Amino acid sequence: MIGGPGANERNIIAFNGEHGVEVERTSHTDSIRANSIHSNGGKGIENTNRGNMELPAPIIDNVPGLVSSHTDPKCYPCTVEVFSDNEDKGRVHHGFTTTSDDPTRTWTYTGAVTGPNITATVTDADGNTSEFSAPVAYSPPVGGIAGPRFSQGSRVRRPVRPRRGPAGSLPTTVPWPSSPTVAAVLIAVGGWYARRRWLR
Repeated sequence: MIGGPGANERNIIAFNGEHGVEVERTSHTDSIRANSIHSNGGKGIENTNRGNMELPAPIIDNVPGLVSSHTDPKCYPCTVEVFSDNEDKGRVHHGFTTTSDDPTRTWTYTGAVTGPNITATVTDADGNTSEFSAPVAYSPPVGGIAGPRFSQGSRVRRPVRPRRGPAGSLPTTVPWPSSPTVAAVLIAVGGWYARRRWLR
């Protein structure tokens, strides 16, 4: 076991000139759990020559909202761990979930992630841990209401404001002047509008 699900069991594995963790030859059931693995010269986890049975990494299908994925071939019962990294390893461990026992071979992680890339590993019932999955970019949703200001070239203008003329006339929409010296002159029912005065 390298690391573990407990908070005090995790390791930081970084700045190795080669792979972060390498499992090779006939070494099996090597669980690599919940570590922070990043900034290594090679892969974060490398399983070679049947190391850890060369268990296939999970495939991330979707990130926005929920991280959902599948295993190919089916891996059940298996534990999937989700990470964020700026490359293709696992700098930040977020948490874990389990695979489902159905033909879709899917799993879903409902916790929060940070990105910019999301990766995952899977550990089977015997304790073999896969390599990291291919990274998938994550862009957190941006909420809010767009403001009425708009850009026109390099000048930022204020929104259009409605103006009213004399009694009985229809309202005229006049663009806000881009400069105090510029007057907007528009024809409206009931007269002319110039420099904020009605001329009959």
